[in-house]
Amino acid sequence: MVQSLISGQAYRWAVAVENVHGEGPKGTIISIIAADEPDSPTGLTAGTQTVNSLQFSWTPPTQDNGAAVTGYQIYWDQGAGQTGAGIVYVALAVEATTSYTATSLSSATGYRFRVAAINAVGTG
Repeated sequence: MVQSLISGQAYRWAVAVENVHGEGPKGTIISIIAADEPDSPTGLTAGTQTVNSLQFSWTPPTQDNGAAVTGYQIYWDQGAGQTGAGIVYVALAVEATTSYTATSLSSATGYRFRVAAINAVGTG
């Protein structure tokens, strides 16, 4: 296992077998770009609000860590201080989408929202 790779850095790899008679020919060289989950989006801001909906937007993460952001997951829960109660998420697959409207919300109910960026490695 190779460790301490730098996200976004390109690496080239080839494998060769070595025994008491020496090293054999190298296999096909492959190129990879080291990647990790993206950083979190910032600037989550509430926008238009109705009795049962809330539009909000965010700024994409400053670092995609070597793999382009492909979408976002929006998490929310309801209830004051009830972490984990009623968690819902919606996956958006359009990279350019940096806003969302949550609908079917209950009036006079508190909600907490969180947005996470997705890339080919995972969700940050």
